[in-house]
Amino acid sequence: MKTYEETIRAVFEGRDEILKKQQKKNKMLKRTLIPLACSFAVILSGVGIRRSGVLKKMPTTLPTEAGVQTTLPAISQDETTGQPSPTSKQTPKSVPSGTVGTTEAPASQGYSVSIPSESTPDAVSTTVPAVQPGTSDVPDRENFGGPSGGETGYFAIPLVPFNREIITVGEKITDEEAAAYFTGRKGSLAQSLGASGVSADNIRIAEKGYCHVCYTGLEGERLEVRENFRDYLVYNEETLVAIVTLYKENGQLFDTPSFGAPWFSDYAAFLRQHRGEELVYVYAGSAEIILTPDGGMYSPLAGIIPAYYMEGIKDPYHVFYHPGDVYVP
Repeated sequence: MKTYEETIRAVFEGRDEILKKQQKKNKMLKRTLIPLACSFAVILSGVGIRRSGVLKKMPTTLPTEAGVQTTLPAISQDETTGQPSPTSKQTPKSVPSGTVGTTEAPASQGYSVSIPSESTPDAVSTTVPAVQPGTSDVPDRENFGGPSGGETGYFAIPLVPFNREIITVGEKITDEEAAAYFTGRKGSLAQSLGASGVSADNIRIAEKGYCHVCYTGLEGERLEVRENFRDYLVYNEETLVAIVTLYKENGQLFDTPSFGAPWFSDYAAFLRQHRGEELVYVYAGSAEIILTPDGGMYSPLAGIIPAYYMEGIKDPYHVFYHPGDVYVP
């Protein structure tokens, strides 16, 4: 018969043996279950990602036409006077009506200089090269041109507003106040053009100017004639050498001349061909289009095809006709 101490020792030894077996069993379970749990979590993550479609999503970009360039206007503060100054302009020739954009390529062989002030010290003037318009950075919100808002296949066309009523915006510039402004600016303009290599020994500035009717394709917009921007042609003898865009704010005029563009001669020939006719000037996004009374369409740049912009519009000449956007060469 075991003594009390031997009995207690046997009980403790049995308990220790049971505990050792349980610990060994727990270690084996951990070695097996943890890897299985990790593998299962990885599988679930992969299935979730695949079902979410993340791996299938690819960024979409709007195709652009090679060789078409654009410049859009911006109005900035002049550092010396604090007055707004048009610092860039849309072409073919001029600052359009207050939209903002970018250029994709260098200017079309134009030059940039500063025109010194002469008899109008409070007027602010900058000169920018004439550049070619093209695609616009203005968001089209999936609102493209054509009769049903489609694409031409290589660039986006802005949709003409459904409301075809034309409104006027901006401080109106009259030809009379433009003539008074150019009286004090003609000498400095000629000096600047001559310094830039442009023949300007006998320049004359057209007495009449023209605005544009503008639209960008944004939802809910209106057709606008922006009367605070007005273009004036500058000739040396009979040669078109520059186009000056006047901009008006708070009753004060500012100018942005552009010159040196190779398309000036073709544009001048177009104007001679349609002398005496009422021409309608349109900015469709960043593209300038000129409409003739006989249904013709013209853009000074080869990269712009006016028919694409006017597709689906019955009689564009009368749709866009407004006294403010008409010019008679």
